[in-house]
Amino acid sequence: MHTIQKREARHMGFALSVALAIVILAYTTTFVTQPLAGLWSILGAPYLFLSSLIFGRRFFGYMKSFQAFCFGSLLEIGWLIVASGIALLFGSLAPIVIFSILIMPIFFLRTDIVGGSFFAAVISRARTHRPFSHYLLLASIVVFMIMLFLFLTYGRHEISSVSPWQHLSSILFPIYFTCIITALTLAIYYRRLAWYYVTPLLLLSVGVLPLVYPLGFGFDPFVHKATEHLIVQFGHIEPRPYFYSGYYGLVTVLHYVSGLSVNSVDTYLLMALLALFVPAFIFIAFRQLLQERYLALLATPLFLLIPYGDLIQSTPQSASFVFALISIILVFLRSRWPLLPAWSTLIAPVTALMLHPLSGIPILLFALCALAREHTARNSAKLVIALYFALSILALPCAFMLAGGLSSDFSLSLGFNAAVLERVAHVAIYRFATLYDLVYTIGNNMIYVLVLFSLIGYWTATDDMKKALRLLYIGCAGTALTALTVAVVLQFNFATSSEQFIFGGRLFRLAIYFLLPAVILGISECIKRARRKGAISIFSLIFLISALVTISWYMAYPRFDTREQSKGYSPSAADFEAVRFIHDDGEGTRYVVLANQSVSAVALQEFGFLKYYGNSFYYPIPTTSPLYHEYLRMTDLQSEPKAISTALKNRLNVERVYFVLNGYWSDAEALALRHQQRALTTLFFGDGQVTVFRY
Repeated sequence: MHTIQKREARHMGFALSVALAIVILAYTTTFVTQPLAGLWSILGAPYLFLSSLIFGRRFFGYMKSFQAFCFGSLLEIGWLIVASGIALLFGSLAPIVIFSILIMPIFFLRTDIVGGSFFAAVISRARTHRPFSHYLLLASIVVFMIMLFLFLTYGRHEISSVSPWQHLSSILFPIYFTCIITALTLAIYYRRLAWYYVTPLLLLSVGVLPLVYPLGFGFDPFVHKATEHLIVQFGHIEPRPYFYSGYYGLVTVLHYVSGLSVNSVDTYLLMALLALFVPAFIFIAFRQLLQERYLALLATPLFLLIPYGDLIQSTPQSASFVFALISIILVFLRSRWPLLPAWSTLIAPVTALMLHPLSGIPILLFALCALAREHTARNSAKLVIALYFALSILALPCAFMLAGGLSSDFSLSLGFNAAVLERVAHVAIYRFATLYDLVYTIGNNMIYVLVLFSLIGYWTATDDMKKALRLLYIGCAGTALTALTVAVVLQFNFATSSEQFIFGGRLFRLAIYFLLPAVILGISECIKRARRKGAISIFSLIFLISALVTISWYMAYPRFDTREQSKGYSPSAADFEAVRFIHDDGEGTRYVVLANQSVSAVALQEFGFLKYYGNSFYYPIPTTSPLYHEYLRMTDLQSEPKAISTALKNRLNVERVYFVLNGYWSDAEALALRHQQRALTTLFFGDGQVTVFRY
């Protein structure tokens, strides 16, 4: 009795110490650590670890320690996203609000916070004797991943380009291919390998852009970062960010917690979410569902077969896709593992909804459909599915219409665009003349390869597993219906003709995510049968899968080759110089700048939402803005630049008009000569990469 009381007192003392640590860490990271910016997660990492541990033990204490910790991490990040997003929508993310959000875990603290099974398993695994070939393969993959990282960083540059592959050596692809082969071989033949061995390879797969483009890539990330800077500065932003509040809230909270700059948090957030959640939950799910451990280990790198072009840089949409994928995995796991509580399958969908409703609404509908089917009689299941399909067709169009009613910036109209149907069903097969023809033939038809593997997985699955897979096929069909409705019926007035398919395209790619468990089961079955036939069969299959993953890696990024030339140029150091010059030169005057989207993105990052004249931002944002139309007129060799600038001065009541011309623009030399003859001042930046004309 005395021993029990001592143990309880010791546990209570430890719990109080943890609670005190949470309060101190929350207070310190919120109010004190900003001068420590740049020191990576010195205080934030212990806070996130303890909070995840608390949530895991409180809500998932019946699981193994590792599983409980992973679910606790999901609940912790979900809480930060939902709470900060709601605060940003209806109030302010002032430091005191962030502090209140951070200390919430202590209210769920239990005395038995720590379980030793996870740590004991790690120690036991470390002591396990392994053959020399295992260490040799493990050393090989480490060496190849280091080589991959070095070659990627060697391509780092600050000039404008449209594709990272333009600056990287072709030797990267054999190295990446070898990494995948080694990872699959390790997973198949060395069962004691841990899932996190593959995490660096996952990071290198999705982290090419941050490594190659230190100044940033694309347009949307610059807009989001500018918005986040304002939120950090003032605690809120107007108009309220109805669509991205959870993303902005999470970046703001992590900025305080880690002490890192907003730019750094935003740039690496997606990579952190992917590394933290995707491998762990794929492994947990397939470790429970499949008897062989090696098949669960194999499942993690197979994620890279799914087209992941939406997951290569941090945006609200990409972060929402991560939680959509987790939701699909957990619903699949729940259908075969009743130990997982039903409410836990809603954590990821609600989080995805707070990050971006485009993917959040379909994935939440799917999760609710899965729960409804589980708790209704068999005869009512068809009614639940019919209701799910009806809501899939109606929910997003209604949400878009509501958004259009709240803001004229999101106006839309109804129509019918049959051309989209051709685009969806398009099969691209090229005559084999170059290696790119083979890559594009496979890459553009990867969906059919995935469907084939998923059908193999379904055909060879047990009856109970087939029931779970049918649920995912229903989700795939429902999301595809949503995509078709958005792409065919809705006309987005705020988007250009080339941007009309963006929303529908994203939803079609989300629909493919539902196939992942069936694809993994199909490949697993192929590997099991190949192992029975001998080494030649298994290594032929590994070779094929590795080739598909390598092609998927190439196709995930913008390209500039003999088959496809992407249009979006990255900002260059010369763009930054030009924007800073304009800011200094125009200080104290009223001016507007006519420039392309890359230069406008740089201005947003450097100076935020600095000037407005009426409803017009002083740089052309977005491409549908009147200023962008004037910019296109200035790039027309038949137009008269001086007349355009004079009319613009009179209309907006400004004193100066700057025109920024990039060297990669069509007819750049002829345009530069024409504007030089008419502008008051001409300045060159980056050895002529960028020219600024002042009118």
